[in-house]
Amino acid sequence: MLTGRLVLRAILLAIAAMMLGVLCTILWVAIYSAVIAPGQGLAFYEDYAARAAPTIAIVTGIPILFVAGWFIARNLPRREGIGAGVLVGLVYTVIDLVLLLALAGELDLPWGVLALSYGTKIAAGAAGGWLATRNALENTGDDPI
Repeated sequence: MLTGRLVLRAILLAIAAMMLGVLCTILWVAIYSAVIAPGQGLAFYEDYAARAAPTIAIVTGIPILFVAGWFIARNLPRREGIGAGVLVGLVYTVIDLVLLLALAGELDLPWGVLALSYGTKIAAGAAGGWLATRNALENTGDDPI
């Protein structure tokens, strides 16, 4: 059942997931600049960060949204848990897309990469919700027969 509390939790988890994603990007670019390609100018690393960020967002977004989906779905029945996981992914997508469109300035966006990124995040949230509720009947003690 979609409640205000569940929506608030989804918003907070989506924002936390975004912050973790940004942190992962910063950490990767720091590792890249110190270990893989040291000694370059600031413009080089800024350009690399802009090119690498979409890939990093996909790779790190899957486990981050999976955990967020699991976290929100704990103690929910299966159908509601999967829906709650999807909700986290959808909220993430809406917030990110609004920010991206507001800050991009022009609509020359890589829509294919964005669709892949958002699709994997929504699917990961759903999978996390499913995992958290896969033993819902066992957890409640209800007998399905």
